[in-house]
This record gives sequence, C-alpha cells and structure tokens, in this order.
Amino acid sequence: MLKRSKLLLIGKTWPEPSATAAGVRMMQLLGWFKARGYRITFCSAATRGPYSCDLEAMGVRTREIALNDPSLDQFLKEEGFDIVVFDRFMTEEQFGWRVMTILPQCIRILDTEDLHSLRNSREQAFLNKQQWNQTLWTADPVFYREMASIFRCDYSLIISSYELQELQQTFPVLAERLQYLPFQFSKPKESQPGFEARKDFIFVGNGKHLPNLDAIELLLEKIWPELRSKVPHAELFIYGAYLPDRLKRAAVKKNNLHVMGWVENLAPVMQGARLQLAPLRFGAGVKGKILQGLRLGLPTLTTAIGGEGIYNAATSRLLSADTPETFIVAAEKLYRDQQLWGQALHLAGKAAEDHFQAPQVFGSQFIEKLQQPRPEYPGTESGLLASLLGKKAFDSSRYLSKWISEKKQKGPVERENPL
Repeated sequence: MLKRSKLLLIGKTWPEPSATAAGVRMMQLLGWFKARGYRITFCSAATRGPYSCDLEAMGVRTREIALNDPSLDQFLKEEGFDIVVFDRFMTEEQFGWRVMTILPQCIRILDTEDLHSLRNSREQAFLNKQQWNQTLWTADPVFYREMASIFRCDYSLIISSYELQELQQTFPVLAERLQYLPFQFSKPKESQPGFEARKDFIFVGNGKHLPNLDAIELLLEKIWPELRSKVPHAELFIYGAYLPDRLKRAAVKKNNLHVMGWVENLAPVMQGARLQLAPLRFGAGVKGKILQGLRLGLPTLTTAIGGEGIYNAATSRLLSADTPETFIVAAEKLYRDQQLWGQALHLAGKAAEDHFQAPQVFGSQFIEKLQQPRPEYPGTESGLLASLLGKKAFDSSRYLSKWISEKKQKGPVERENPL
C-alpha cells in the first residue's frame, strides 16, 4: 500500500499522443504512475484540442482549471494531494505558489519535457547566425526562470542524458533533485519489413513546434530539390498535425513531394518508408520520432542536435549530418546502400536500448524516493537557494494573479466624471 497515493498532474496542455511527442511522454508518465497504484487527477487551464486523449477511459480523473482563479485553492484543500507534478516549468510558475501555500508538505515534481532554455538559446543563436555555446544558454532569459523552477521543486524529471549531464555540470548542488526518467522504449515483438520492402523518405513532426517547421522549410528549399535529382524515383512524404497551409501550397510546386498532414496511426507509414529525414537545426530534449522509427525498423538521418540523448558516436557517424550538403550525401548513401542502411539501423537500435530500456529500473528507484518523507535539504546550498526562490521569486506571479482575480470579481471600474 502506497503511503503517498493521491497525485495531481497539472498539464500545460491536454495530452495529444497521436500528434505530439510531448503527448506521448505525458501518456507514458500517466501510465507509469497508474500502474504503480497512484490515484491520479489531471487538470489543465488549456483548451482541449482536436487530438486530445480520453484520460477518463484509462481511469484518470480530469478537471478544467483557470489561470488566476482562487477556485483551485479550494480544490487543493479538499483533495489534499500527496504529490503534485507540473508539466513544464511555466506551469510551475503559474500554479506552484498556490500548491506551495495550500499543500506545503506535498512533494512537488517538475517534468521538464526538455530544457526550454536550451532550445530557446539555440534558436536565438541560429537566428543570429552565431555558434551556440553554454554562455549563450546561461545568458538566455528563459534559463533563469527554468532553473528557478527546478530549484523550487523537490524533484525534476529529465528526459535526456545530455541535458542531465549539462545540468549536473552547471549546478552540482542539484544532483539530489534531478531524476533521469527517459522515454519508454522497447523493440516491437514482430519482425519489421526489411530494406527491399521499403521505399521513399518521410518527415514526421507537428507544426506547432518551431524546430520542426524550420526543418521542413530546409527540406523544401535546399535538401529535397538536390536529393530528388540523385534518387529520382523516390518521394518525400511529410506527416504531422497542425502543419500550416503555406507548406502545403509550397509542396505543390515541388516534384515528388507531398505534405500529408496528420494521420492517426504512423506505424504503417514508418513500416513502409526506407529513411526518415530530420534536419533539425535547433531544439532540445529527445526526439520521439527517432525512437518510434527505430521500433518500426526505420532509421533516421538527423543532425547532432536531433540525435542528442539517443545516438552515440558510432551511430552519429552514419546517421548525423549538420549541413545541407553533407545531409544530402548521407541521405543518398543510406537510401541506396542496403548494407550501410542495415548497419545504421542496428547501431541506432543498440544505442537506444542502452539509454531507454532502463526506465523501469529508474522508475523503481524513484518510487522509493516518493514514499520517503518530503526532502528539505536543510542547511545545504541547494536548500537555501530553494527557500530563497520559494519566498521571493513567486511574489510577482502571486500578486499579479491576485490582482487579476480581484479585477475579474469586481468588474470594470467606472470613473467618476469630474465635470
């Protein structure tokens, strides 16, 4: 019997596992807690989308909440949750102070998804035509907000081994608060189609994610016209939810290029394609599309950033290229050379297994932590920083929220006419 069993998960959005990697991650997390006996409530201030999952069907209670609304305080008091999980740091910013005030003894967990400050700093470096470095990361405004959120929470779930290493090197005092809990990855039980049974290229990614949009535009404008001339019988299919119409219009002007949009089940698509292309020039976290492809026997040619947290050095030599020119050369070789294709798929699958077949081990260790008294880190540098940020960093959010709430209740104030 769990000592701590009532869990609240506050989502930035409602999970869309058929449309976003973040949705897949959230469903895995919910399933992970559910299988271990937790009674889960999921709430969000976002509007449910067209691809939102039916959480009630899997035994998860749901509740819609509102920003800057004190009704959440009463809900927290009535339920008395043992554990609260925040989906990404901005959710903790918005609701963490309420949780800390109403439920001071509950365990607070941040699911980072990926390090948004890392992604943002890389995007800004790309737009400014700069070579990204750690100084740009730590100078990014999002960095301070995200790190403050990590310090305030008792534990933070990290999905990427690369990001875990970067955090530990930047803030050694955070070591006890960081928990590596990656995507769940396992090979499918049935065998997958081989090289000769496959054809064409695919790209998979939702249109709300800026790194995906940039990668698609790079494919359309620079990579595909040249690649198509080298493999004229191949076609490129682009799949994803929320793809803007301008991409569909641009694709009409390109030969053998098709923007397909969202499909409910990507498995047949990936099982039929020979190579997935993911020329991501900025971003962070772990790419679910690469792991999903590997499960279905599909290798992915990407960049150093795209393969981060999945590929090792041996895999990267075959499945990573950082310029359009080298990307085109590598794509043609992998598409034509059956032996090279098989070697790349084997190495990528082995690298992924090393990283992602151990979530059960990591998870079991984490469950033990959650059943212990809430960590307070008294007298440590980490504890002092967490206390300072908990008392001061929330002030602006707290008082702005209260001001907005009171303004909503009172309505617009009529000014007296001085004449």
